[in-house]
Amino acid sequence: ELWETDMTGKALAAVHYPECPTMKKNCMRLGIAEEHYYFNAGVLMMNLDYWRSHNLPQRYFDFIAEGKYPLRQRDQDVLNAVTCAECAPLPWKYNVMGNELETIKEIVTGKQLEYVKSLERVEPVIVHFSFRLKPWEFGCRNPYKNDYRRTLKSTPWRSASLQFSLMDFFEFWVKPEIIAPILKIIHNA
Repeated sequence: ELWETDMTGKALAAVHYPECPTMKKNCMRLGIAEEHYYFNAGVLMMNLDYWRSHNLPQRYFDFIAEGKYPLRQRDQDVLNAVTCAECAPLPWKYNVMGNELETIKEIVTGKQLEYVKSLERVEPVIVHFSFRLKPWEFGCRNPYKNDYRRTLKSTPWRSASLQFSLMDFFEFWVKPEIIAPILKIIHNA
């Protein structure tokens, strides 16, 4: 089904982020017109004939060299800034990022919140472990980590153990779960 995506007249196809304030800020930061959406570059289908005939690599390099906009998401920002109008949208199921929906639900309201909640019920085709921590790392909170670990058991790497980083443990567990609540109590006292 994914391979049958109509890419006529499009440079690429990607999953657009749900419309939320953070993504609107990304668009504004990159000079992207309001009618376009910021997409995630984790899963891309590229129309290589279109890329060649429209000289896209040079357009990307020119955008970077111009230095007019700050690039916080590196390649994703460049792809969006130059070709967001030439991007066909893909259904969310092709680039599901479990942690992201929880974050977005905290900042959107109304119909947008209803839309984001509907995405939670989408059966993923491609899961994108886009944030820290990854499922091969101790402490990963991604809701699809067990699917990854179950699949890993059927591969030649089945005996790989979880990676542990003291710095990640502190950053993603100790600070938010222990230190932040204590600071909140002290601040409210």
